[in-house]
Amino acid sequence: MIKLYWSPRSRSFTTLWVMEESGLPYERVLTDISSGAQKTPDFLKINPMGKVPALTDGDAALGEAAAICAYIADRYPETKLAPGVTDPAPRALPAMAVLLAGLHRARHHPDLHQDRDPDLDRGVGQRDAGVRRAGSRA
Repeated sequence: MIKLYWSPRSRSFTTLWVMEESGLPYERVLTDISSGAQKTPDFLKINPMGKVPALTDGDAALGEAAAICAYIADRYPETKLAPGVTDPAPRALPAMAVLLAGLHRARHHPDLHQDRDPDLDRGVGQRDAGVRRAGSRA
């Protein structure tokens, strides 16, 4: 049975979504990161980085939302979530990466919930824009 270790207000949202879309049976394992549950020895066996989301599927164990989503799509092609890695349509993988990055940003980035500014309208948060401006050569 697939187990997805997740926590609210984390990068788990995209993996929960992919698991629901897949239609595969899986168990959600709520991981209380506020109490440090992701740093316990048992959890670190699943994801040595001590982060959620994480997934186990038989002997396979992995972390990182994009890796989990790609794994599910490739390991279970019957879900038709994406072409397989060896499929002649490799354009799906970069699109998946952009989608996952955008979902996380839109859902969890505090800058996207404040008053809009020109940088924000181009999809760049205020904090990110400040870093870019400070690091650029004018």
